[in-house]
Amino acid sequence: MLFLGDEQLTRLKTISFLIDKEAKIVYASGSIRALLGYTLEEITGKSWYSFLDESRKKRIEHFRELELHFLNNPEINHFSVEKKMKTKYDKICWMKWNISRDENGMYLGIGQDISDLKKNQVKLNNVNRKLAHQKKEIQDSIAYAKRLQDAILPEVNGLHQFFADAFVLNQPKDIVSGDFYWFTKKEDWFIFLIADCTGHGVPGALMSILAHSVVRNVIRETKKVHPAAMLAQIDKELVAALNEKENGTIKDGMDIALCAFQPTTGMLRFAGAFRPLIMIRDDQFSELPASRFPIGFFDDVKKEFIESEIQLKTGDQLFLFTDGYVDQFGGAESGHESKKLNKKRFKELLHQCSEMKGDEKESYLSWAHSNWRQHEEQTDDVLVLGVKI
Repeated sequence: MLFLGDEQLTRLKTISFLIDKEAKIVYASGSIRALLGYTLEEITGKSWYSFLDESRKKRIEHFRELELHFLNNPEINHFSVEKKMKTKYDKICWMKWNISRDENGMYLGIGQDISDLKKNQVKLNNVNRKLAHQKKEIQDSIAYAKRLQDAILPEVNGLHQFFADAFVLNQPKDIVSGDFYWFTKKEDWFIFLIADCTGHGVPGALMSILAHSVVRNVIRETKKVHPAAMLAQIDKELVAALNEKENGTIKDGMDIALCAFQPTTGMLRFAGAFRPLIMIRDDQFSELPASRFPIGFFDDVKKEFIESEIQLKTGDQLFLFTDGYVDQFGGAESGHESKKLNKKRFKELLHQCSEMKGDEKESYLSWAHSNWRQHEEQTDDVLVLGVKI
């Protein structure tokens, strides 16, 4: 057995006590003087509990607790406890005690000074409390921002005034989103769109509110209903609103798909900035392409947005979507890396749910996205808008 001397115990900030059945100190290591300030003569014969920083009642309770512990657990001859000890100079020293009892009922206590650890724990607890408070403030602010963002989005039921069926799957990566949808009536046209702004979370949400304002103002002020011309004007006004040019390039912008539908004639006009339109007609897919220019970003490039026009008929289904759905990583099989869902699989999902009602389509696409993602983090904000003529 290895015995440590007083010098070694002092270096380890450790004290050893031998205590009798009445909790009186029979022996203490010399290291007690360095840690608590007492000499052996000053503590021998005194109750170990008298050195605890507790009331007399508490000391008696702890001694009974100690006795009951060994009485009720005869197979266990030791246990650990942390106590505040009073030094000779009325200071506090936190000690962690490992206490055991021999066959004669004598207690051996080995205590280690953990005052520095306790101080650090107090500091850490204070920091954690501050962080928890800051986190709550941030979460409350984001929740409020979510309410504001939701307030600018129209009710999905408004789509049912002009279409046989409709749905919107809006699934932010975080609480708030950089994607948004919008629709409005303009003369005898019904305009609906989806947009994907730079970033996600709070930065994306702030960008989406600015972009929403620009989009709404341009559409309401434009006299003729031509999506391509509207995109060109949206691009111009968003660049002016951002006002952050750097070497001919601005840092923010959005992709957008914009439709104008005339219910009286069934005519559809479409223009997109990096976001196409997918149509299902008679169980066959077709796609109206988007221009290869974003809204914003490049201020020194001449952009030309292409407009498509198509005559719709009853039963046609139209889908607008941001890239969050098709870019989702997942689908990992055993021994293989995850991969993007991609547009081909997305079309397969649209085909699988094409005969469902709008709310069922929304639920199915949400489930399919989650099923594909599995344990992967959501890659981006997800937004899919679908209507049926």
